[in-house]
Amino acid sequence: MLFDDDKVHVHTIFRFPGFIPRAIGTPKVDALAHQYGNWHSRIIPNPERVTKENIEQLRGLDFVFVSIDNGPARITITDWLSSNDVHFVDCGMGLNRVATGLNGVVRVTGVDRTAFEGTAGTVFLPGEDPKEGEYRRQGQIAELNALNAALAVLRFKQHFGIYDREDAAMSCVLETTSLEIDRRMPVE
Repeated sequence: MLFDDDKVHVHTIFRFPGFIPRAIGTPKVDALAHQYGNWHSRIIPNPERVTKENIEQLRGLDFVFVSIDNGPARITITDWLSSNDVHFVDCGMGLNRVATGLNGVVRVTGVDRTAFEGTAGTVFLPGEDPKEGEYRRQGQIAELNALNAALAVLRFKQHFGIYDREDAAMSCVLETTSLEIDRRMPVE
């Protein structure tokens, strides 16, 4: 299932993995469902946002990727998912101007109630809308979008046992300035 009520714009094209011809102006969910329906079955496009009124549609899913820039909606969705034993990964990014250029930030958080309770309302799972920063003013940074997606898929594959997981980190944030990863561990 894909949920999004927006159309494809020039500035959002960089968020898509791969090139989707003639996508600009079409609903995002339709463009993605058409493109990836060529090799994935049962993609269901929903041209709407996930809200309290329709969130029940997520019940019974094996896993949910959350990638939105609305903090209160992020908290509502991940709270509901984790309360209903639907595993998830939330991913997000930011771009800030620093003294010598730009600092990109990518983060992934998940996959369960422990992760939600340990990160909700922090930089690891923000509950506020992003501030006006370079992310809103600059063109999309394709490599940061790709890295964010790759980290989300790695967390997904760790959850299903494809990749090993050495510790119980609930979240990680990588900044391009230092290339260091900050992780949030559960409190014991």
